Amino acid sequence: MLALDLNVLTAYFRGLKSDIKLTKNKEVMSKPTYYSALKELQESDIIGPTGRPSIWWINVNVIHNGSRIIIAEIIERVNKAEQNKLEDVGQQRLGI
Repeated sequence: MLALDLNVLTAYFRGLKSDIKLTKNKEVMSKPTYYSALKELQESDIIGPTGRPSIWWINVNVIHNGSRIIIAEIIERVNKAEQNKLEDVGQQRLGI
């Protein structure tokens, strides 16, 4: 099981790095970003709800098989989606 709570995450990351930028609500990330990340992890079958607030099951097949490909694909998909949003509003793709 995994405990994920926005307040705990904020406290954890603030303890690691004192100059971390916080949102206007003094959190490490906005609530929509946090819930979007949880949703993406659920849709990718990396975590699943336990029925208790802020407690999640971890998909042991992802962890024990050492399948980092799934996580890399999720990151790549999110990065492409963000780039597409920028292009939709007129920002040009970098030539990297």
